[in-house]
Amino acid sequence: MFDMGLIEMAMVFIVALLVIGPEKLPQVARTLGKYVAKARRFVAGVRSDIERELHADELRQILKDQSEQIDDLKEVLDDTRKHLNTTATDVAEEMQAEVNEAAEMAKIDSGKAGES
Repeated sequence: MFDMGLIEMAMVFIVALLVIGPEKLPQVARTLGKYVAKARRFVAGVRSDIERELHADELRQILKDQSEQIDDLKEVLDDTRKHLNTTATDVAEEMQAEVNEAAEMAKIDSGKAGES
């Protein structure tokens, strides 16, 4: 965490022993350990919250992208539906014209047959 080597830690221990004294040093070390543990838990909680928020943002972005893709697909489907309706209408009109033409031909043929 602080990147301290063995020599640095020994120096801190010797200074603490001289300043605090051998009677109170264990109690101070326990108290210091409790505060360090609380600080580590706090940092871990903050890190967890940040990671959770980042993950939630990623999920929101994925949902937004998928929603845009769905909208694009809906447009393609609507265009295809309109094209198919137009094509079906055109085919129906062509078939009706052919039927009408065949009916006219049948009338002409039946009129010629009646004259002969």
